[in-house]
Amino acid sequence: MWTTKERCTAVRTALAFSLALAAAVPLSADEAGVKGGATRSTFFPSGAGWDAGTGFQAGAFYERPLTSRVSVRPELFVARRVTTSESVGPDIAFGSALRLDYLEMPVVLVRSFGTSDRLRPELFAGAYVATRLSARLSTEAAGHALDEDFAAEVERHDAGFVAGGALRLRRWLAELRYTAGLRRADTGWLEERAKNRSFAVLAGLRF
Repeated sequence: MWTTKERCTAVRTALAFSLALAAAVPLSADEAGVKGGATRSTFFPSGAGWDAGTGFQAGAFYERPLTSRVSVRPELFVARRVTTSESVGPDIAFGSALRLDYLEMPVVLVRSFGTSDRLRPELFAGAYVATRLSARLSTEAAGHALDEDFAAEVERHDAGFVAGGALRLRRWLAELRYTAGLRRADTGWLEERAKNRSFAVLAGLRF
């Protein structure tokens, strides 16, 4: 669960982001929309000992044309990154799931192909910054479950790059996205310098 302080930080950040976009992007020239879907996330390198888990990502975006085929798109997401780990001892097996919630703010350049508004493929790439909202570690062993706050073990901020492709069908869109963090995600409790990696399958609607 988010603390009151974390909720206030997320709301202030989202509000500042939205106001900045509203001031910088003329409404007559842009498009807005929402999208969301499932993610598969893990740490890199794989030697960190965590496997991919399923989470979610949802948010909104603005898009402003720069040319007839190139546009810039700031986005704002709430993203849950889930990684899992299993270990087997002589007498007991442990299963763990680490849930990291981020407020993620990418800015990407979009290249459109084709001239039809009915069906248009797109490629995009850019960078993102993110703020951790919460971190929880769930552990199960011998029929017992434990869920604990893990925020002290996860870095507060993340940044990296994002790239992917989308298929636009009129106002609807389907998107594949790869997100790669460039900052260390853990605070040092892993032997490897673990960084976030995530694949997402998203669907959305343009207004």
